[in-house]
Amino acid sequence: MLDSALNDNGLPIGELARLTGISTHTLRVWEKRYGTPVPFRLPSGHRRYPKEEVPRLRAIAKALKKGHRPRKLAKASLSEIESLLNISSLLPGSSPVHSNVAETQTENSRELVVESWIEAVHKFSYQTLDNGFFAEWGKLGGVEFISQCIIPFLAKVGKGWENGELSISQEHFASERLYDFLGSKWRQLNERNDGPKVLMATLPEENHCFGLQMAATVAAIANYRIVYLGSNTPCEEIISAVLKTKSHFLCLSVSSYYDSQKAGRLIAKLRERLDNEISIIAGGQGLPHTTPGIIRIDRFDDFFQQLLDLNKEPTKS
Repeated sequence: MLDSALNDNGLPIGELARLTGISTHTLRVWEKRYGTPVPFRLPSGHRRYPKEEVPRLRAIAKALKKGHRPRKLAKASLSEIESLLNISSLLPGSSPVHSNVAETQTENSRELVVESWIEAVHKFSYQTLDNGFFAEWGKLGGVEFISQCIIPFLAKVGKGWENGELSISQEHFASERLYDFLGSKWRQLNERNDGPKVLMATLPEENHCFGLQMAATVAAIANYRIVYLGSNTPCEEIISAVLKTKSHFLCLSVSSYYDSQKAGRLIAKLRERLDNEISIIAGGQGLPHTTPGIIRIDRFDDFFQQLLDLNKEPTKS
């Protein structure tokens, strides 16, 4: 059984969101944009959604995390999505024991993949590294590729550099290969995106922009049109670019190397100068604990869903 809340009278949108992990806002956008899920009305006039939609929407949520587009999934049947992603083990009725074993095996496999990449860095083997990136992206999709492989990989590279196991040249080699790979991926997606515009930058004197590259990749997967300014951008230039490009959102990445108090002051300045309809999304370990007036991203895993929730009907620009 999916849930005791499933009944012949259908589900209110809030309950459908709870059962599927897709926000009510996203469900409404899909209904308007793609014509699905299709509600019906009770004699009282209240809107309800068929309970049969729950497994299909759960599968769509999984597919989205793998980088597939909503427009290609919205009207697909459950069996079509299962065939596409082979995710039947995640649906009701599967064996929890089997799922747990598979999860453990997958985690071990990912650790081995990351270790093989570290070995490639030691040997300056760009071909091994590039082939590894392409292979895992193909298996996992962009969002899970970053969360399951790239974040652990970067952590190991950073730790290896700190304890002397990796030289500066090796750390630079790893960074450049990954930077080029992610850049090529999101730029390719960006060419055909038609969602809201998001301007991406780092604050003045912030030269670390790996977080921004990962954010750009996820935003591109979520169908945003990206205006990428990159690192070390003066606040006046950020403001000017947001206005000239008519961007709907400003996305900032603040690394742990940045002065958090300075970051707070500069973000407050940006918030004061930009219209409140332009949302500021910020993430990174350099953010101060309290940063009013922005959408704060503390966990990368939440970023993709946050973007989907913010993705309203595109505005003509």
